Amino acid sequence: MCIRDSIYFDLKLGSICNLKCRICTYENSIKWAKDAKALKLADEDTIDYYLANSRWAEDYPEFWADLLQYVDNVVQIDFAGGDPLLIKEHYRFLKLLTEQADVSDIAIHYNTNGTILPSDEILHEVWTKFKRVEIMLSIDALGKKFEYQRHGSKWQTVESNIMRFREFDNIVLQVCHTVNILNVLDICEFVLWAEDNNLEIYFNMLYHPSHYNIKNLPLAAKQVLIERIEKMYNAHQFKYESAKRSLNEIREYVNTPGLSQELIAFNDITHNLDEFRNEDFASTFPELKEYIYGETKHNT
Repeated sequence: MCIRDSIYFDLKLGSICNLKCRICTYENSIKWAKDAKALKLADEDTIDYYLANSRWAEDYPEFWADLLQYVDNVVQIDFAGGDPLLIKEHYRFLKLLTEQADVSDIAIHYNTNGTILPSDEILHEVWTKFKRVEIMLSIDALGKKFEYQRHGSKWQTVESNIMRFREFDNIVLQVCHTVNILNVLDICEFVLWAEDNNLEIYFNMLYHPSHYNIKNLPLAAKQVLIERIEKMYNAHQFKYESAKRSLNEIREYVNTPGLSQELIAFNDITHNLDEFRNEDFASTFPELKEYIYGETKHNT
């Protein structure tokens, strides 16, 4: 097959999601949209628009039928959401694809939050027919800190799903770690966890919402972070060179000047969401709490 004849599908399948992550927005999660509406975080008509269109991938079966016309030269299909593993229509599409074509040269790729496990039928009878199934797990922290950042999740479920995915030879696991204020002080610990679990990390720097951008960390927190990264960078034998490069980039970026008003915004938004969702930033992030509260009190 000539490269110029190859077809690549990049499919963003709406905003159906089972979580409402702190770093996400109502445009990308139907559950976040419901919170945003209750908290009046945006114009109601705008939120209603996203809610009404969140399930388009399941409301238009003709879309999937059209895709089947181009399967002869497909080499890779990327699925994103929301969370694509919640889109039932995409499973039906894959089953039809395996029935109508030889998919042994096709790779499929998912961006998913790690809390969802497909049925045994999909795992054994559909995915195994593809050349490769790449699963990019969105994991931004460990344990309770993960559950806080990705509301509605259970860390134990993620760990269990990772073990289940590893039972299949053609499933390739990676991690997408969105670097933000809530997790960056634990970045070295996370690298060690990922290496222990043979997971290569793709670091995704968060720029928006800006109150989660690490450049807005208090100076004292930045200094502690830089020291931790430098210690690991100089002494640790990295399993994946990409992690070493990314830590260096994080160390350089965190020196970017921030805005004190963004910390105030972080404090206000965190407090409101904590009350609404019955969560507690201070007890979940005791170290970060000291830096954030100290800085915001100093600037108010």
